[in-house]
Amino acid sequence: MSIVASDQVLATVAFARSLPYVDTSRWLVGGVSVGGLTSVATVGRAPEGLLGGINFAGGTGGNPDNNPGKPCNPSATTQYWGSIAKNAKVPMVWLYWENDKFWGPNNPKLWHQGWQDGGGQAQFAAFDAVGEDGHGGINLDMDRWLPVVDQFLQSLGFDAPAIVQAAPPSGFAAIADLSAVPVGAAGKAAYPKFLEMALPRAFAVSNKGGFGYARGDYAAGRALGNCQRYGNPCKLYAVGDDVVYKP
Repeated sequence: MSIVASDQVLATVAFARSLPYVDTSRWLVGGVSVGGLTSVATVGRAPEGLLGGINFAGGTGGNPDNNPGKPCNPSATTQYWGSIAKNAKVPMVWLYWENDKFWGPNNPKLWHQGWQDGGGQAQFAAFDAVGEDGHGGINLDMDRWLPVVDQFLQSLGFDAPAIVQAAPPSGFAAIADLSAVPVGAAGKAAYPKFLEMALPRAFAVSNKGGFGYARGDYAAGRALGNCQRYGNPCKLYAVGDDVVYKP
């Protein structure tokens, strides 16, 4: 399965190479669960232009409902990943959570050891339990994994930080002043709901009246991401109990 999925990745890169506005001389591969499995397989094939790979909770054979934390034949994954690691030419970062109901806490460490013993390069990041199932840590635990991935990308030459940093309070308006929020009717209706949210929370606005908001883990970054779905540049309006917006 991993090779078939990797074939699709390489087919996508081949197509991108035919487009005059795409530079395929420097690219990354990353994925979650089966996507993480695919990332490992792709790095093991050493395709042209690949700089590195990111594996979020990758693996195979998991059955979280009937056998939580006990995937089918995990030693086969150790052996297979170890066998393809000798071809890998670029570094990876692997990220797993203690309470992953697909793989458990120990199997990923054995897979990583197999990769390293086979000649592959990979930083292993083990995170404490998060939520009911750490297999979804990519969505539940951004505050912890983002700095790890950001550091990995910097080691590859990507110098623009990926982590959103909230600006200090701007004094633009009081947090509860709905009239000051530069959004359209839908945003005006959503802002009071944002104010009812517990901390941490963030509200973002676009330059054309769009908006997005989020609470909890990595609220500022997710609020911006939700806002940018409108297709326009966005900036933070409020973080926590403070307005940080500057016109």
